[in-house]
Amino acid sequence: MRAFLSLDDVTVRFGGMMALAKVEAAIEEKIITAIIGPNGAGKTTLINVIAGAVTPFQGEVYFQDVKITGLPVHEVAERGIARTFQNVRLFKHMTTLENVMVARHLKTSSGFLACALKLPVSRRDERGTRRKAMELLEFVGLADQAGLDAPSMPFGRQRLLEIARALALEPKIMLLDEPAGGLNPKETENLGGLIEKILDQGITVVLIEHDMNLVMNIADRIIVLNYGQKIAEGPPGEIQADEEVIEAYLGKADSGP
Repeated sequence: MRAFLSLDDVTVRFGGMMALAKVEAAIEEKIITAIIGPNGAGKTTLINVIAGAVTPFQGEVYFQDVKITGLPVHEVAERGIARTFQNVRLFKHMTTLENVMVARHLKTSSGFLACALKLPVSRRDERGTRRKAMELLEFVGLADQAGLDAPSMPFGRQRLLEIARALALEPKIMLLDEPAGGLNPKETENLGGLIEKILDQGITVVLIEHDMNLVMNIADRIIVLNYGQKIAEGPPGEIQADEEVIEAYLGKADSGP
């Protein structure tokens, strides 16, 4: 049996550039796996492949023993894979609550006609959607911001809103792409606590992050990429001591003349 999420020989090319080269990875269920590496290592490309935004030139992605390579983004999401983005993507001209409700509507049963005619099933779904969206805002600490225009909130809170919106899809796995980017130390500390709360809900977490303190504090396992290749994989303590990882981040020491 394969791992909860597995990547087999995944290769991605953009023109003449090799973004990922035969990457093999096994993401186990109900742990936090961090993907780290220098800028340009291929981390976001890997997330895009998993989420269906990029189809690999070669290789396959399997989720719960089912091949998902090449599926459209919405089908990948429907199977239980949700994501956030490096650059926050919120629905403009909508409140914080409405941003979460939009994502939550994918989990309702009312069709277009029922909504247009405001049939009882549609009104019931709307009440349930609003209630669940408020629960998620409470979960991430934004319940008191429900009525605000989402883009007017401080950047750190926008990050939390994007996480709440992803949770609205009831995912089995969350792909977090640099969620601590732009956050201050206190916000980053709080984010770490939130990610652990998400894990406590039985949701597997895959985290791309440059903040090594955050990674080392919460990750159960770490995958290291460099120039599109996997150069190391293991628990945090092992990764910290890996000479190839140290060299990738700090450069090779000059041995002198």
